[in-house]
Amino acid sequence: MARQESVTEVARQFLCSRTTVYTLMARYERGGLMALANRPRGSHEPVPEEVVELKASAHSAPITSASSPPARSR
Repeated sequence: MARQESVTEVARQFLCSRTTVYTLMARYERGGLMALANRPRGSHEPVPEEVVELKASAHSAPITSASSPPARSR
């Protein structure tokens, strides 16, 4: 925004929301260019073996027909 373009103009130019422009401007003001780098999300801890096994068994479970929902009892 070197030429003092409006936030709306910048958002339109970069195909993003005005909220994103404001968020990036605030991050830049707090930490300069380094603050604009992508930040990691989520945990970097290994997935517990139980979760791996559960997912594997879910993928190997028999597939049922999705064409008709199960009958509901009244």
